[in-house]
Amino acid sequence: MHGRQGPTFLIAGAPRSGTTWLYHLPDRHPDVYMAKPVRPEPKFFLVDELYARGLQHYVDTWFAGAEAVRRRG
Repeated sequence: MHGRQGPTFLIAGAPRSGTTWLYHLPDRHPDVYMAKPVRPEPKFFLVDELYARGLQHYVDTWFAGAEAVRRRG
């Protein structure tokens, strides 16, 4: 993969299981960049058409502002 770096961690879970709350906790930290935009949620790993575009598409779409931080989720 070239260009931007992807996430260093993932938050995954079932609907209504507290993943939005888990998203907002690290998002408050200055050294963490969380995937943006929040809505719609990145469904890259669930939607075959998005996944077929490749990991670089995922990184370019949801992590465009993450260059200056150490952790990305």
